[in-house]
Amino acid sequence: MVAGEVREALAGAGWAVEEENFEFRPAADSMLRISLFLTHLGLAAIGLGLWKDVRLAWGGLAYLGVLAILLPWLIRRTFDATIRDCGASDPPRKGWIRSSNLIATADGPAGSPQFVFMAHYDSKSQSLSLGGRIALFRWARTAAFCFLGAALARLLLNPDLPIEVIAVAGVLVLLLSLPLYLLRTHNKSPGAMDNASGVGAVVEMARIWKSLPASRRARAIFLAVSGEEFGMTGSQAWVKRHIDALRQEKRLRVLNFDGVGYAGAVWVVPARGPESGGVSMSDAVVAAGKGVGVSVGSFPPSIGLMTDHASFTRERLACATLLTHSWLAKRLHTAADAPETLRVEGFEKVGKVALRLVEDLGRVE
Repeated sequence: MVAGEVREALAGAGWAVEEENFEFRPAADSMLRISLFLTHLGLAAIGLGLWKDVRLAWGGLAYLGVLAILLPWLIRRTFDATIRDCGASDPPRKGWIRSSNLIATADGPAGSPQFVFMAHYDSKSQSLSLGGRIALFRWARTAAFCFLGAALARLLLNPDLPIEVIAVAGVLVLLLSLPLYLLRTHNKSPGAMDNASGVGAVVEMARIWKSLPASRRARAIFLAVSGEEFGMTGSQAWVKRHIDALRQEKRLRVLNFDGVGYAGAVWVVPARGPESGGVSMSDAVVAAGKGVGVSVGSFPPSIGLMTDHASFTRERLACATLLTHSWLAKRLHTAADAPETLRVEGFEKVGKVALRLVEDLGRVE
């Protein structure tokens, strides 16, 4: 139903809309719990080793080092294995969820800058709010670093360092991360901010594109993806399908809108991303904000915040996410993410930044 509404909106903006189907198995919640469990095993080995046998502590440290290297690879391989393209007439596979990405394309001069304006159109609710989840990730990570630092200090510098101090840090890690095991995904959010607001920004960009001077010297793709809330499956499927063409683009500029209707601060994620044609989209967004008097902050890295730009940046493709933030963000991923939380001011600021970005980067050099 939502996909049909987005299709109608893009078609109403004057574009032919293509639909690319894909299937995925929901793995994000399971991968989170597995990652936590594997990390806790290493921390437990260190704690027990400090108490009983330092060889076990050193083994735990070595295990965590290997895990830090292998875990991102394991997560990526898992998601790659749980996403696949499919045709509209292909029979559904048991245990898989079928969805689609919607694409409208504006042609332009060959070799001109290629813009991709993107937003996800799915929504979700969770047993933890987005703000609470990010806070728990950050605090648990800080406590884990304190635990590891104290453990190394005892092993290398001061064997008389009270083990009780290290135990306190370990208990804090456990208390802060245990709620994350209980994180579950539901479908009780209206999704006004996350992410009807972003879809609205993409549709509006599609509506006005032909009136922009840049439209005569650049190309554009208006992309509405699904499955973001299940591990960015839609954007991963789209990047995988088009990776060869994307890598051939000399000036690729991908801008993702994810929650752009709050009247608070404007942020760009990641703080700095890969470059295309000598341009980092993150830096370009910050510069565009300065050009129109909008302060755009670079969101600090957070393991608790992932958006569709990650499907591009992991392939070294230039992409950044624009979002807004206010105290109302506590309503994200809850039944309270309703239209009354949206403010024109947020859309105006993000729109000014996006239009200036197009003006700055839409030149043929």
